[in-house]
Amino acid sequence: MDYNPVMNLLKLLSLPFLLAACSTSPQVYQAETPKMDFITYFSGETHGYGAIYGFTGKVTDRFHVAMQGTPGKNAQGQRTLDLQEQFTYSSGKTQKRAWFVTEVAPGKLAATAPDVPGDATGEESGNAVSFKYKITIERANGSSVTVGSDDWMWHITDDIILNRNQFTKFGIPVAELVISFTKQPPAKP
Repeated sequence: MDYNPVMNLLKLLSLPFLLAACSTSPQVYQAETPKMDFITYFSGETHGYGAIYGFTGKVTDRFHVAMQGTPGKNAQGQRTLDLQEQFTYSSGKTQKRAWFVTEVAPGKLAATAPDVPGDATGEESGNAVSFKYKITIERANGSSVTVGSDDWMWHITDDIILNRNQFTKFGIPVAELVISFTKQPPAKP
């Protein structure tokens, strides 16, 4: 067997693109319950507890997110959700994000947010929903970077949704976010 460093490098660099082509579809979760209905679950008050992992797998921050969702309908009669998020990080930083979600067809969602250039596209099936989008993240030094987001949620029980969001730059994983959502308010100390 010949050792060709150039070919080995090309194979290594193409790996993220090959893995992306093999990504899972929400359809594989079609038979799973409880059924995912993103707009219904996130209507009203929701709380999430999560962690952000750097590319090495080390936890870089932890957070609580308080969310308030207001459902509605647009002029075309499609279901909508105005979802306000308030993050409080263990580092002391706070952040707000406002999502506007539209059910464009059964099982198909479109969402916008100020730090999301373009639309996030989502697909629900069974107990899962998957969103794909680009997001611009502010760095500690004041600069920003736009990364790809592969955002998955699974409805585990009537009360709990698990969320795993993988961030990539040029197809290479750079960070991951994991959240457990609940409809229960936080415990009072």
